[in-house]
Amino acid sequence: MAANSLDWSIIDYSKRCVVFSADSLKHIEKNHPEVSNKINEIRSVVESPEIVKRSSEYADTEVYARYGVCSGKYKNFYLNVVVSYRIAQGDIKTAYFSKIAEGEHPPLYVRIKR
Repeated sequence: MAANSLDWSIIDYSKRCVVFSADSLKHIEKNHPEVSNKINEIRSVVESPEIVKRSSEYADTEVYARYGVCSGKYKNFYLNVVVSYRIAQGDIKTAYFSKIAEGEHPPLYVRIKR
């Protein structure tokens, strides 16, 4: 697989294209190995997040989060997926588990539970 080859692209909750590249996967494998085998869960969070917040570090970046998306050790954690919108499409930069949904308040999006 080439360094910049596209693994997949999807449409997020707000109808924007988001891509996941081999470079993103390499970053996750190196820095967040506990998430490296959770590719389907990462896709699911981008497609249907519980909450989306602006990054506290980068104005053009959003953090998608969903609680309890994984079972086992991380069932009581949020899976946070960081998506940068520096160009017309979003690029997944990283993903990690956290006890909180990361990012700035107020949220950009909150899914209403029914």
